[in-house]
Amino acid sequence: MFTMRSSLASLIYLCFVGITSAANSFAGSNLYYAAGLSPYQRTTLLSSMQSAGMKVLRVWLDGQSTASTKLELSLSGGDIYGQWWGTGYFYEKSEAIAAFDNRLRYILNHTHKTLGNPWKQLNQYIFAFEAQNKAMVGKGEDYINTHMNWQCDHANTIKSTLGSNSGILVMTGGESWMTESVKSAWLGCAALDVVAIHAYGVGDFSTSNILTYVNQAKSAGKKLIFQEWGACYFNTENNNCPAGTPLPTSTRNNNIKTWASQITAAGVPWLYWQVLPNPDPHVSRLKRFDTVISILIPMCRAR
Repeated sequence: MFTMRSSLASLIYLCFVGITSAANSFAGSNLYYAAGLSPYQRTTLLSSMQSAGMKVLRVWLDGQSTASTKLELSLSGGDIYGQWWGTGYFYEKSEAIAAFDNRLRYILNHTHKTLGNPWKQLNQYIFAFEAQNKAMVGKGEDYINTHMNWQCDHANTIKSTLGSNSGILVMTGGESWMTESVKSAWLGCAALDVVAIHAYGVGDFSTSNILTYVNQAKSAGKKLIFQEWGACYFNTENNNCPAGTPLPTSTRNNNIKTWASQITAAGVPWLYWQVLPNPDPHVSRLKRFDTVISILIPMCRAR
């Protein structure tokens, strides 16, 4: 058993056996409350995903895993920083930036109590680190464009603390849609290995649209991951989920299959938001695993 506990409001990727390098394409899911599942639910979810060929589970870091895994950790802990500096000054004030850098160094140098090594040396278990999930989200794309150096500065802190040849990648944590998520400054940042995409609008799922960004990433020598995407239960315009008339099951299933195929055709690994081990409450972009996995099995196993 590999056990990790933390009070951080963080994320991890549980990367099932089969990912041998960052160049491999893969498919998986998000499930932010996976750490709170019962042992039976956790085993059912992980074994079902493994059987389906889904190689990655992205969860909030506050629990344990009994699977053979690798982890990708988002090192943000926004609550205390929000109290001190607010959501704006956190990205702007030099004191806040320095304090967050100290946090990153502390976490990376923290010795894991069970394994006896600092986290920065756990490349057998850790796939990648990111500074924050959806940094600056909600503040508008103009704000992100003005403060793009925030991602690269903290990536440099992570990379320098990891040291050379760590075997652990450094990545961004996505934004709200494609153009917000993929910025030329991040593609040009030497400390960033992977740029993460978060997108839910159906236009962003177009293969031709994705390939535009794939080509940019290739030219910059970077990798992309479609870290968050999903299909709505309702018929809300442009896949915006909060309410509406339920779509026919066949339509929902076809949406998942079509959009997953389009992302796959662009050669980008992806994580669905989100596969559930419990009954579907029909909010956001959630799907019970026994329905969505049956749809995605052919595409996951083909990757």
